Amino acid sequence: MKKILLILAMVMLVPSICLSADLALKMTWLPNTDSVTTGYKIYRVDGVRTFIATIPGKTTVQYLFNVMVSDGSSGTLKFLMTATSATKESADSVVVSYPFDLIPIPTVPVGVGISQQ
Repeated sequence: MKKILLILAMVMLVPSICLSADLALKMTWLPNTDSVTTGYKIYRVDGVRTFIATIPGKTTVQYLFNVMVSDGSSGTLKFLMTATSATKESADSVVVSYPFDLIPIPTVPVGVGISQQ
């Protein structure tokens, strides 16, 4: 029974791992000028709100991160930020979008010729 469960788990997990693409992204912003900001949080918001990272430091202005998407897919990823203080979190920033297209392009035809019939 354990072997069957292990094989079933592998069959279910391997395709999702093999069919994923890793997008390397960079989020940038202007630093807050207030006296209470201690850092920032990034969220992915295309569908369910998903926490990405906490960025310490008021003067930090960029963050590098990776997002997994289906290989051979296209779409738009959406993100937002909040500022944090020692005890509170700001309202959401504007939503920023990143369009991606991982659909393969067909190979250019070769050996093309033309002649009179």
